[in-house]
Amino acid sequence: MFYSPGFLKVSSKNLVLLRKNETNLEVSNFDMIVNKFKSSKGLSLIEVTVAMVVVAVAALGAMGYQYHTARHTRIARSQITATNTAKLLLDDWKSTGGSTEYDPAELKLGFEKVSVSSDFNYGGSKGAALNGGEYTITVDGVRMEIILQWMDLVQDTTSAVTIRQLAVVVQYEDSPLPLILTTYIRLDAASG
Repeated sequence: MFYSPGFLKVSSKNLVLLRKNETNLEVSNFDMIVNKFKSSKGLSLIEVTVAMVVVAVAALGAMGYQYHTARHTRIARSQITATNTAKLLLDDWKSTGGSTEYDPAELKLGFEKVSVSSDFNYGGSKGAALNGGEYTITVDGVRMEIILQWMDLVQDTTSAVTIRQLAVVVQYEDSPLPLILTTYIRLDAASG
């Protein structure tokens, strides 16, 4: 067996016939290809159904991924907003020397003083609540409840120095646990 220039498989018996009909060789090759396609029946209903199921499963997986991505993005934005708000309050309070008279409502940024709700999660006591209240604010669509706490940790009566802990506790809608930022300041007789 060998292959003819038209890539047809030719046996030695048919070689003589092909040499006589070399002009028909290309026509025979074309006829074989056409007959091959005529014999295929197309896709069956089962094959089409299986393909549709595979595409549907892939689409559902992509939609589930998109949902979880959007949800985690919203949670991350809430955490960033809560952290930035707590940092703003802590830095401003620290700039007043940790005053027990500090009131975030005086910043005129939208902090409103309300009574402490019974469902507020303190995340463990960090001291007395400043001004005996809770503050609320909504920033970028994130509603937050905030409590400012302070506690004098170390008092040295000889040198009149006190170390005061300042804590901002923020509870926001996308988190079951509060965000707590803490800092320490030194109070002495000279700086108050």
